[in-house]
Amino acid sequence: MPRVIDPESLPILTETADGTPLDLPVLTEVVPEHRTTPVHPLPLTDEQCRQLAELLLPQIEATLLDAISSSPESDWKAAMQQVRGQLPALIRKAISVFR
Repeated sequence: MPRVIDPESLPILTETADGTPLDLPVLTEVVPEHRTTPVHPLPLTDEQCRQLAELLLPQIEATLLDAISSSPESDWKAAMQQVRGQLPALIRKAISVFR
């Protein structure tokens, strides 16, 4: 059973144990919002999407089978998490064909 902690007993991060005030810096400069260059999706045709699917499916299947066979007691959730972790690299590798 988790231990319940009374929120009133927790110190505020700006308080010291002996009650002396802290000299904390104050933000006086406004930093403009960080803007990134928008990422445009690859303009893929229907045919290129089919080709991409054909490239990815065997790799995803092999990754899933490897995840399942590497640990006999693994379940589908664990195997799918392993595939999900490797999916970005598989996608990057597959779309490099179209660049």
